[in-house]
Amino acid sequence: MADIKVHNQKKKPLVLVVSGQDPSGAGILADIETCAANGCLALTLITSVTCQNTSSYQSKIDIDENFLLQQLNLLMKEFNPDAIKIGLIPNTTMCITLSSYIREHLSKCPIVLDPVLKTGRTNSDLTDTELPSALRKHMLPLTTVLTPNKRELAKLGETESIYKALGRIGELGTKATLATDLTDHQDTILNILSRGQSQGTVEYMMKRYPESSHGTGCTLSSAIACELAKGRTIFQSAASAQQFAHLSVKYSNSYETQQTIPNRFYWL
Repeated sequence: MADIKVHNQKKKPLVLVVSGQDPSGAGILADIETCAANGCLALTLITSVTCQNTSSYQSKIDIDENFLLQQLNLLMKEFNPDAIKIGLIPNTTMCITLSSYIREHLSKCPIVLDPVLKTGRTNSDLTDTELPSALRKHMLPLTTVLTPNKRELAKLGETESIYKALGRIGELGTKATLATDLTDHQDTILNILSRGQSQGTVEYMMKRYPESSHGTGCTLSSAIACELAKGRTIFQSAASAQQFAHLSVKYSNSYETQQTIPNRFYWL
């Protein structure tokens, strides 16, 4: 039998993904697919296991924060992530535990926070009521790029005014915010990237497709983390990730479900 030659390949950038598990294709599965599609390896920690599909939500079981910390400690003995993507943090205790670990051990690592507070389709609560305050106090000061939708932006910025909310979040220490889907326009989507008062804001307009797609926020935030892991700037990462997420939705797959599933390998 002939020997198989193994070529030395450049190691893939590592993205530490801390997120919830959604059986219907959002959450951690969307994160893993996005990392793979963008040439990165996902190191995964699950924060909560949910019972849901693309149209309805029933319940969840949160992972014990001490067990999550045990996983994290052991994982970091072997790996040194190039970026971190954080999705669903289900409760305040986990937020404090996770932020404390990051501050002590991973403070130089770029962090993308997708501040999941409710389910996208049914608007069901996924966190305890104190979590937004805990995010503001403990996690936003550590965040490189925050990716809230309109609802999440208002909650974290404590105002319905988009630009006031962006300003308040910046004052908490968040380096940049990419706020998504800020209008109810039927044909277009508006995203705004804010990088503080000194660098102003950038508006992105793109076509809105008629189908609702499941897991777009996870896809976008993970794609940003991948670009940051490759050493790209915040501006470059935001632009590239939006294009990737938009094309994933454009070529999304329908399974006769309430929402389509983004095709994160749309070129195959």
